[in-house]
Amino acid sequence: MNGLPLNIDWQQILLHLMNFVILTGGLYFLLYRPIQNFLAQREKTYTDREAETARLRQEAEAMRAEYADKLRRADEEIAARREQIEHAAEREAQLQLQQAQAQVKLILSRAETVSESRRSETVRDLHREAAALAMEAVKHLVLTDGQQALDSFLDAAESESEDEH
Repeated sequence: MNGLPLNIDWQQILLHLMNFVILTGGLYFLLYRPIQNFLAQREKTYTDREAETARLRQEAEAMRAEYADKLRRADEEIAARREQIEHAAEREAQLQLQQAQAQVKLILSRAETVSESRRSETVRDLHREAAALAMEAVKHLVLTDGQQALDSFLDAAESESEDEH
């Protein structure tokens, strides 16, 4: 042996050291790099998914805000249209009420005219009948004596009133 304490052989140590370096280098290139690449790719995938999720969340929030705005505007439009329709219905009701009142006035006017006309006709008919009865009474008075004339006049008046009914 070469005289080193504890029986240490430098050649064996260097050989083991070189084997360790080769093994470490081989493991580094065979295992560590692929695992490192796999982990980096996995981290990138999760980061991309997180970014996509955040983007989709922002889009969803923007759409929700847009739909809420559209819904609010639709509610306002519906309220405005409802108000317009109510005003139009109120105007239509007023117009119909005015037309009905005009028709009532027209009907009352016509009824008054017809009533006045019938009253005038009735008065004329009564005057004619009274004149006819007076003429009949005068005829009888002139032609016959007083009692007979009165009886004849009353008979004529009764027969005329029966003809009317």
